[in-house]
Amino acid sequence: MNKYIEKIEETLAKWLKPLPHLPVKFTKWVATNLWWIVLIGVVLSALSLIAMFTALFAIFAYLNLGTTTVLGHYVTSSYSVFSALASIVSILFMIGTIVLTAMSISPLKSSLRKGWTLLFMVMLIQATFVVISAVLSGNVFLFVSNLLSGAVGVAISAYLLFELRSYFVGKAVKATVVSAKK
Repeated sequence: MNKYIEKIEETLAKWLKPLPHLPVKFTKWVATNLWWIVLIGVVLSALSLIAMFTALFAIFAYLNLGTTTVLGHYVTSSYSVFSALASIVSILFMIGTIVLTAMSISPLKSSLRKGWTLLFMVMLIQATFVVISAVLSGNVFLFVSNLLSGAVGVAISAYLLFELRSYFVGKAVKATVVSAKK
């Protein structure tokens, strides 16, 4: 892993260390079942991505029409090239997070650190997207609300992810069978 990402991980671990911890039974259950929870998330995200592509095509259709008539009245589209750009950026970030999240499923199933690290990288990508999305909102009030709500979401994700960190250390533990000699 990149030294910069490791430094961010250690800094976040220090910040989150004094916070109250979730019950051990709960975190153990989540860590054991995280792979299929993530799998469900990937499937739902992929379906959402399809809907985003459909919406993007609708935006392009409105942009191509310019003005349209509805019952003889001219109606201008509220979509702009800027909103199309914001949608494309959203789709690109979503594709990146879906790919990384899908890549984490197999290592999470084997309790490998690599799976947790991939989810950590997804969280960093989502934090970056929060800032870019807030900037692309094009409105000061939306900028502040998007930044605050996104920061809360990333903070909750970081807390939950770091609560599970201790369950994904090193390589997966394989059960070994010792034959007893008779």
